[in-house]
Amino acid sequence: MIIGLIFYKMKTTSIYYICTDIYQQFLEPFLEKINGFMPQCKKQIIIITDSKENLKEKYEDKFNLTIFQHYIPHYIWPINTLFKMKYMLDFWHDADYAFYFNANLMPYENFGLNLDENKLYFAEHWFEFNDYKRYNTMQNPYSTSFIDYNNLPNGIKYCQGAFFGGNDSKTKEFCEMVVKMLKTDLLHNIIPKWHDESYLNKYLYTNFSRVGKDIEIIRLREVGNLIEKKFNKSIL
Repeated sequence: MIIGLIFYKMKTTSIYYICTDIYQQFLEPFLEKINGFMPQCKKQIIIITDSKENLKEKYEDKFNLTIFQHYIPHYIWPINTLFKMKYMLDFWHDADYAFYFNANLMPYENFGLNLDENKLYFAEHWFEFNDYKRYNTMQNPYSTSFIDYNNLPNGIKYCQGAFFGGNDSKTKEFCEMVVKMLKTDLLHNIIPKWHDESYLNKYLYTNFSRVGKDIEIIRLREVGNLIEKKFNKSIL
């Protein structure tokens, strides 16, 4: 009688988390909850921060996580958010999945349990493209983020920059495309109205034919997967 053994290799998820200055207040409660995100996967948390404290030593054993800490300066607004995807690429750690979370987002239990490993996910904004058209934002025709609001595909959704990711290689490819647009704009002294979110939506506009295939738009606020935390006003 032959007995076969099957070994299951747990997949790994990289979580990119940028927290500088006052955003550091969200780190510990985020780490406390993050194992509830994609519970079927091992987590590696890439903390990109201006903190000089050894966060790996402080939190890795406490929360049973693999933590990598990378230093960046705390620049004036909007540099750190504008360079979000650049920082991710600078400190990329290969995995099966890669996700970005805003520092003030908190994952709920079992969020991400059924995400497809071959897809790239973005979060729909509560604003719509028509809202931005009304307020005439993101309309610099010289920016690589420019979108013609008079020629939008039917069904296109405006997405927020607070959460995105999925398949590791597709997430990396998305970040590379954003950084390419960013570098071109900076050479011409252009910063788009909504910073990294402007580039994110240009990417989706350009790749709209992939939505519903290997790109999915999810509505976080409706299903209660994430909650946006407010600042502790005592330190503002």
